[in-house]
This record gives sequence, structure tokens and C-alpha cells, in this order.
Amino acid sequence: MFRLRRSRVFLVLAVFAVIALYHFTSFGNLGYGGDTSVEGLKNLASTSSEDSTSVSHREGDAAPAGSTVSKDAISKEPTTEDNPPDTSDSSEAQDKQTSSTASAPSVIDSDEHSYTPKSEGTPIPAGTEELDEKEDLKDVAKSDDEPTTVAGVPAEPVSDTIPEVHGQGRFEVIAADDDGMPKIHWSQLPEHFPIPTQSLIPLPTGKAKAIPKIQYSNFRNETLDQKAAREAKLDKIRKTFAFSWDGYRKNAWMQDELSPVSGSYRNPFCGWAATLVDSLDSLWMLDLKAEFEEAAEAVGKIDFTTSIRHDIPLFEVTIRYLGGLIAAYDISGSKYKVLLDKTVELAEVLMGAFDTPNRMPMTFYFWKP
Repeated sequence: MFRLRRSRVFLVLAVFAVIALYHFTSFGNLGYGGDTSVEGLKNLASTSSEDSTSVSHREGDAAPAGSTVSKDAISKEPTTEDNPPDTSDSSEAQDKQTSSTASAPSVIDSDEHSYTPKSEGTPIPAGTEELDEKEDLKDVAKSDDEPTTVAGVPAEPVSDTIPEVHGQGRFEVIAADDDGMPKIHWSQLPEHFPIPTQSLIPLPTGKAKAIPKIQYSNFRNETLDQKAAREAKLDKIRKTFAFSWDGYRKNAWMQDELSPVSGSYRNPFCGWAATLVDSLDSLWMLDLKAEFEEAAEAVGKIDFTTSIRHDIPLFEVTIRYLGGLIAAYDISGSKYKVLLDKTVELAEVLMGAFDTPNRMPMTFYFWKP
């Protein structure tokens, strides 16, 4: 009984092994027509060797070392002369590829912002995606220097007379010829950030107090030789200044600066005769009274409500024009009212630069209304 029970266990295990072998190795397809005999196994081995040989020959791979290929398998390999290849499948695949390429959406050219369709029937080679990304980066780098175009239409070039948004201190603008168009003038605009009246500090009223002199007056007595040497130096300084002033008056009158080499002029500071206004106090101190009289009269012809520049450099205009006018008015004994009037005119324009939330002025004031 013990041997019988043990044989039953072996019998059950053998059945399970046969079933597993049948399912995992497709035992039913080993032969032709379901033939599971020894001849079927031989035919299966021969067929497998033929398939592996034909695949290795088609792909150009070398046979592994130690492997042999039967003559029958080599003789049975099809050739292009005996059996011409069937191109129906490949032509259908090519037609599908052509149709898919033709129906592909257009590609936007990043440089011109215009639509450029891909060429039909041309496959995209491998690796072009990476190259396209590099070209896009180059296009972005060039976009800072080239004008933007929309739909292939180039944008209008930016005029050289328009300054950058942040403004520039010295920015020369060549005035265009008079084309008959009216000039744009500054006008008083409502404040964006007005200050309440109760927050303003009023100016003092009444008679102003006398301001004591601050110049040194306790000079020692000089000898005749010392006086002659001092006056000789002053005369040389006066002549040098007069030479420069004559060059400005002759070649750059009512302009900002003289170009001494070329004999031309420049207008980097709004074109309001910066040299003329900034030299008023020097003319007075050097005792060039006739030149001062002429320059003070010319100040009355300056129009601070218009400029060839789109922006006003606040620092430069304050120290050169506003400071120059106030200094000349004060040093001349307040005798030339035109200097004070032009000071007020310019100050009214510059006040717009202080219309900010914290009352800190804009460095470059775009004055046009």
C-alpha cells in the first residue's frame, strides 16, 4: 500500500509536468500538422536553423563563434533574382508617411514670426530637434539687435532722436529742419500726487535780513611787484577766457557746446545754450561787462517750454541752467530781471519731475504733455 500511494504521487506530478511543458513550450506546435513524433522534432530543428540563418544574413550580423549552418539552409535562402521583393507594402508605407507629412501643421519661424510649412515628403532627420533649439536660442540673442517683424512685415526703424526709456545725461539730438509743423510746448498738468495745503511750509514774508559777507577781507598789503604779478596773471586768465568765448560766440552762439576742432557745435543738454547760461557769472567776475550784457539779453530768447529732447536730464539742467541763472542774477546785484523770469520759467517746468509718490524727483523727466 505504501508503494502504491507513493506511485500515485509520482503519477500526479508527471501529469502536471506534461501539462506545464505543453503550455510553456507550445508542445502542440513542435511538428507540422500537430505531429509530435521524433520526425516532427527534427523538422522543427531544421526550420529554426533556416530562420535564424536568413535573419542573420539579412541584417549583416556575423554568426556566433562555434555555430554551424547547414548547406540546405544556405541553399534555401531566397535571392532577389529568384524572388523579387514585394514593394507594395513599402510603397503603401511611403504613401502614409507622405500624407502624414503633408497634413502636418505649419511651423512658426521664430526669427520672422511668419508661418513656414515643412517641405512635403521630406522626413525629419534624427537630432534636428536639438539643432532647432540651438537655432532658437541664437534667434533670441539676435532679437535684441534686430527690429521686430510681424507676419513678415518689418517694423518701422526707431528714430535716432528718441532716447532710451531710462534717459541719458549727455544725449545729443540733431535738430531737424523747420518743416512748418508747430512745436510741442510744455503745459501745466494736474498733479498725480498732490500735497495737501496744510502740509506745505509757507515762504517767509517781510523784509529779508542782510546776509553778512563771507569773503575774506583781511588781505595783507602787497608790494608793487606783487601787485603787478597778480594783475598779469588775471589779465592772462581774462584773455584766455575771452578767446574761448569769442570762439563760442562765432561758431556756436545759442547752442549748448562748441566743438573747437571742427568749429561746429553740439546740443547734449536740451539745446538751451548751456555754455551761454553757465558762463554768465564768469563773465561778470572777469569784468567782461559788455559780453555779459549781450549774453543776458540772449537769455530772454531761450524758450524753456520746448526742447529737441524728449526727456530732461534733471541733474545737468539744474546745475547748468537753474544754477547759472540764479548765480548770475545774484552776482549782478539783481539788476537783470530777465534772469529771474527765466529762472522761474525753468523751475516751473522742472517741478513736474517731483510729482512722485515720495516726492523724490525723476532723474529724467519726460516733459511732453
